[in-house]
Amino acid sequence: MKHSLHYRLLSPRGLSAADATALVATALGLKRAAAQGLAPTLLRGKHLAVFADDPACEAALAFERAASRLGARVSHVRAHEELLRADGSHVIVLARLYDAIEWEGLSPEAALRLQDRIGIPVFYGLAEPGHPLAGLLSRMPEPVSEEDILYLAQAVLMNSIN
Repeated sequence: MKHSLHYRLLSPRGLSAADATALVATALGLKRAAAQGLAPTLLRGKHLAVFADDPACEAALAFERAASRLGARVSHVRAHEELLRADGSHVIVLARLYDAIEWEGLSPEAALRLQDRIGIPVFYGLAEPGHPLAGLLSRMPEPVSEEDILYLAQAVLMNSIN
């Protein structure tokens, strides 16, 4: 599996200064494009899933907005803990159905384990204020808007999904 910015963001060592700079630069480019009315559809043809107990929770909806603005299709699926313990075809089918998964309430460690098992990016609360990605908001130029976390999430998605 490609060790993308997303993977390093999940890992204990985290992002390097160069990774963070590249991620913020990509997010700023996406923000400028949106301000000019240009909608990059770089994830057109990709299918992402949001696993959540409540598909209407703010974090799940924010992830969906970030992904769909890049052209991805997003499905909402009820989170089933059995999938974290399942092996074989039960988890492999996830990689056949989806290009990436956002799993609300999943720990970073469980996200890494699942990601390593199925071979696609597994996110956990990517657009939530408590996610490590939100720490990069301080590097965005003032005034920072609540949309900026979506641009950062989009930058991660673009880097993580082939």
